[in-house]
Amino acid sequence: MLTVVLPARNLRESLEGNLITAVGQLLTAIGIPPNIVGREVAEMRAAAVGPASNRRVLGSMNEFAFHLGFHMERSGDPLVLALGLGDIPMSAVGTKSHYGIPRSVARELLIGHGD
Repeated sequence: MLTVVLPARNLRESLEGNLITAVGQLLTAIGIPPNIVGREVAEMRAAAVGPASNRRVLGSMNEFAFHLGFHMERSGDPLVLALGLGDIPMSAVGTKSHYGIPRSVARELLIGHGD
């Protein structure tokens, strides 16, 4: 649920390249080591985009869209927006009794320790 934000202009023509770049920038910004960032973006080159079907994920995506409106009042920078969304507790990355923080969960999964 670590979320990147991309400008909508010409997105259909530039989604793959912009997504890979944005993910690399976001992972770097949250302190993921360069070798792991490189590995992750290399793995994305063979990715496919499809619809989400998990109800918790869909609910979290709707929650991100809601919060994005408020974050956009303070900044229009896609990386700043993504960093703000990465600190929002989400049930889709937590347990039944504890919401997870997407940024912390990503760090734990990628380098083995939280913030």
